[in-house]
Amino acid sequence: MDFKTSIIYLTVLVLVFIFSALISTANTKSFNRLCLVLVILFLSFLSGLRGYSVGSDSYTYAQEFAQGNRGTIEFEPLFSLFVLTLSKFTKSYTVLFIIVALITNSLIVVRLQSFSKQYPLSFSIVVYYCLLYFRTFSGMRQLLAVAIIFWGSKFLFCSKPKWINFSIVLTIAFLIHYSSIISLLLLIPFGFKKTKSFWGKLFKVIIILAAPFLVIVGYGLMMNKYGAFFTTTNSKPTTGIMLAFRFALLLLICIGYIRLKKNDSGLSVEKDNKNLQIPTIVLCLYEFLYLLFTSFDLIWPSVGRMAWYFALFTPLIYSMVLRHQSIRGGISLIARPMVVLVVGYHLWGVLNSTSTNLVPYVFFWQI
Repeated sequence: MDFKTSIIYLTVLVLVFIFSALISTANTKSFNRLCLVLVILFLSFLSGLRGYSVGSDSYTYAQEFAQGNRGTIEFEPLFSLFVLTLSKFTKSYTVLFIIVALITNSLIVVRLQSFSKQYPLSFSIVVYYCLLYFRTFSGMRQLLAVAIIFWGSKFLFCSKPKWINFSIVLTIAFLIHYSSIISLLLLIPFGFKKTKSFWGKLFKVIIILAAPFLVIVGYGLMMNKYGAFFTTTNSKPTTGIMLAFRFALLLLICIGYIRLKKNDSGLSVEKDNKNLQIPTIVLCLYEFLYLLFTSFDLIWPSVGRMAWYFALFTPLIYSMVLRHQSIRGGISLIARPMVVLVVGYHLWGVLNSTSTNLVPYVFFWQI
């Protein structure tokens, strides 16, 4: 463990927790917006101001950007266009890191904030910070696609799902990172939900008819670019103890939901008619998909990254466990300490992580 790095990471954690907590206590919109902006800036600048030695892929991105994306790595079309355009104005990789970090964290934090009435933002931010945030240091491009999909989920969980809007969002994410095709699994709950909307029915028909084509094309593009990850087995697989622990935690949450099923009836609109609470059962499904794809990492290294597209729903379900009334009684007495252990375990892993070059943290001007 590096003392300086621990101080930096823990300081940012405390700051984002404090300012995200203030958002729910303040009565003025201007102060709330200021706190929200500060949370985004703290997260973005910690990621954006890092040197290329921090994060396993940072050096590759810095090198490719300096060459105007004419090096050994071929990015997806939209990200490649972005890199080429930005490189005409500057050759500083720090500018690239900051812009991507700002976009990524803005989309994630704003989306988490939209659920703050059900799931406390301060808890959600802490869970995001400890479980997923530091992956933006290594999987920068993919986390940008993940953030876009997560933000775009607002077009699904609303009074009338906006299928065309979500399709556009999915297309943008796919052109940034091909692996985002896996996000089609987010639509599973809607296959069981009746819809009277013409566009909803049309979207279902299109998805059913186009599914084979999307799977074949998406799978082909993804395997062509990332197939090596599937052909190399993990010679030193992790024990999976934490994975099993999180499966057990999910089981407890599901039991708690079943016991209070009548209090979580479907996709019901909130009083303000702006946001839609994602049902606990849907959050449980997304958490299961996350854990399922993560388990692949025990066999094939890096394939667990496919799970990231479901990971941003974890802060919501864990925040619900810590605060929300859907989990009560004896189950809450077990589930809440388990959530704390999971979050603490991942934070401890970050503070001691040398395999992904998160430690020591170095600012770009120190290189």
